[in-house]
Amino acid sequence: MGLAFYVSLLLFVVVIIAVLARPKNLNIAIPPIIGSILLLLTGIIKIKDVIFVWDVVWNATFTLVAIILLSIILDRIGFFSYLAVKIAKRSGGSTTRLFFYIIFLSAAVSAVFSNDGSILVMTPITYEVLKNINAGRKSYFPFLVATGFICDAASTPFSISNLVNIISTGFFSIRFLDYFYIMAIPDLVTIFLSSLILYILFKKSLDPRFDVSLLPDPDSFVRDRPLFIAAFFLTGALIVSYAIASSYLVPISFIAIPSVFVFSVIAIMRKSTNSSFLLRKTPWAIIFFSFGMFIVVYALAKTGLSADIGTLFLDLYGNSSLAGYLSIGFIISGFASIMNNLPSVILVNITISSIHLKSLVFLNVLANDIGTKMTPIGSLATLLWLNILRGKGERIDVARFMKTGVIVTIPVLLAGISILWLILAM
Repeated sequence: MGLAFYVSLLLFVVVIIAVLARPKNLNIAIPPIIGSILLLLTGIIKIKDVIFVWDVVWNATFTLVAIILLSIILDRIGFFSYLAVKIAKRSGGSTTRLFFYIIFLSAAVSAVFSNDGSILVMTPITYEVLKNINAGRKSYFPFLVATGFICDAASTPFSISNLVNIISTGFFSIRFLDYFYIMAIPDLVTIFLSSLILYILFKKSLDPRFDVSLLPDPDSFVRDRPLFIAAFFLTGALIVSYAIASSYLVPISFIAIPSVFVFSVIAIMRKSTNSSFLLRKTPWAIIFFSFGMFIVVYALAKTGLSADIGTLFLDLYGNSSLAGYLSIGFIISGFASIMNNLPSVILVNITISSIHLKSLVFLNVLANDIGTKMTPIGSLATLLWLNILRGKGERIDVARFMKTGVIVTIPVLLAGISILWLILAM
């Protein structure tokens, strides 16, 4: 390892610390952008590298921004609140049933509207449902942690379900349906096992029952009935369109951006929302964050780290054994837990490309989607989740969070990787 590597490593560490600590509420995009500029000034990163990075991230980033914007509009018209209160009423006063219903709704929202979009809407909604039913304080942690965990763990079925997925499928030109066929079963196994373990872990903390009559009428949340109904058709149409577009390798953002733009204009014209609100709520910082972070990580890969990881992966992969596959998966999960899953997936994608083991792409996605909850810094969704809860006055004990994350993550990741290995071996 030469001087360039150690300079890149130092900048990477500083950027990660700044992103996580966010001194004086620093914008999340500023540290990686400054790091990228410094890498350019030192000559470690060239203009051609910047062009390469932009070519990799633009489609994924704009797609995610469009999906999150759509989730914000739907939340504005009461789409998610209606569904949450509806299922709470359907639980019949059983807190256990409500616990599973909230998990399954969060998983569905995560699959269609991305893990970040799901965290943004499901965390405050879950919190409000708990307040409405006068849940005991000991029930808050199980419900909120379950929501936060499943939004990441269940974000594997579609290429649009996580920025990790979008980047990886774009990087290796994997079609929407080809991705879905492989990842659908591991996703279902992950949801089932996660919900089971979470329930076993928290069942003693859950209230036995609650008074259903305390819940408001679900229809009271619907602010625009025609748009509310149209949202169901739009969601289905988008998924079908993604599949068709991907079959012809058309960037998914070419479908997401115009569709969400038209829906936004209609919502504004119907006065269900307004342009200033949408401009303020749209996560523009994600564009610069992902672009800058990719450059910082690319510098590490370029200066030698990718080659060393590649050698390790080739040694472990051997004859495609399950043991080797599991070992690589848990190493990737460790990367995600330590450095956040966005830089982790970028680094491993570059490594996979250099050693020509495309069969590891799906493992990289799975490990970076599921294996993020062992630390609070594992994913952007977790950071958003913690920020939302702080705004509600909820303080999550880090030690308790990590203990829960390890207990749930390890068996779920073990099962998910094993199922994925069997599917790819067929």
